[in-house]
Amino acid sequence: NNNIKSVPIVDRKNNFLGIVSNDNIMHILDSETKEDLLLMTGIIPHERIQHDKLPVFKSFIHRAPWIMIGLFGGLFGAGIISSFESILEKEVILAAFIPLVAYIANAVGAQTQTLYIRELAVSHKVPVVAYGVKQLAISVLIGIVCWISIMGISMILWSSQHLGIIVGFSVFCAIIMANIFAILIPYILVRLRKDPAIGSGPFTTIIQDMLSIIIYFLIASAFIL
Repeated sequence: NNNIKSVPIVDRKNNFLGIVSNDNIMHILDSETKEDLLLMTGIIPHERIQHDKLPVFKSFIHRAPWIMIGLFGGLFGAGIISSFESILEKEVILAAFIPLVAYIANAVGAQTQTLYIRELAVSHKVPVVAYGVKQLAISVLIGIVCWISIMGISMILWSSQHLGIIVGFSVFCAIIMANIFAILIPYILVRLRKDPAIGSGPFTTIIQDMLSIIIYFLIASAFIL
């Protein structure tokens, strides 16, 4: 950027030590970004390894546990949905919006968590309360926009204000919940002196999915029953 060809390196007394070229900077940035993404998804452990040279079975060992956690989480989610079968019998169309509610919650949660972990990596000391309140305010605004959009679309496509209220309010609540857990889980890992990038993504996704479904059907139950 800005046609910068190199960056000077100095010591604490501002004595010139050398330079780092633009190519080296971009190579390091690319390598660190890839590693951070792999850490966040729980694919590799915290220690630096050459992921592209891992044997097949070792790669399987790194990735399989998180997939199995997601598998059992999905089965648990299916159990939750089946327990609200009476609601779905009355309003079958509600089933069509389950992926929407879960996706929006996960999308907002992933954004918040990525930003929070990046802040932890850069500054190491982030005032969690102030940061959490700021992110919560942003999530409230996002939730309101989504709620209004869903209300409008449901009126146009299904001529149903009732459906828009249920789905829109569910998305709003799921977004708030996702924002809270996106910060809470990495914060707990930091307090336990664990790397917040390891497994935060899989754990947070599972929790957000389960809570989003529960929130959705509880709100639907309140409006339908």
